[in-house]
Amino acid sequence: MSVMAGGALRGIRVVDLTSVVVGPVATMFLADHGADVIKVEAPGGDLLRKLGGASHTGQLSPKFLHLNRNKRSIVLDLKKPGPMVALQKLLASYPETNKVPDAMVVLANAQSESGDTVGARRTLEELIAKHPLTEAAEKARQRLARLK
Repeated sequence: MSVMAGGALRGIRVVDLTSVVVGPVATMFLADHGADVIKVEAPGGDLLRKLGGASHTGQLSPKFLHLNRNKRSIVLDLKKPGPMVALQKLLASYPETNKVPDAMVVLANAQSESGDTVGARRTLEELIAKHPLTEAAEKARQRLARLK
């Protein structure tokens, strides 16, 4: 859980399907402000674990540790069906309490060896179909649609 657990983003869950630098930087800022960020990594881990020099333990680079501070982490091989079910449960509620988060943010960058972002996108679309948007979110979605 974030050091800033009482921050402005308290109650917002962020499922982090990003890797390397840009995505982890974005989710680091969200975690720093109190969001509950859960980084999802493939069994081999994020490429950044090995880039930028080794730590004194030899396993995690300082850059990886810095960009993933205040986050929880889970390993899921999203190329297999079982872990995709685990991702669906993660997106639907807090596993420890079965409580639905106040808000949900999912960030993903380009598909890489680390996982199946197409399958994750399909999972998100199914989740949205089951849980309609709030009135405010629906209005925002409509405004965005008009801008396209």
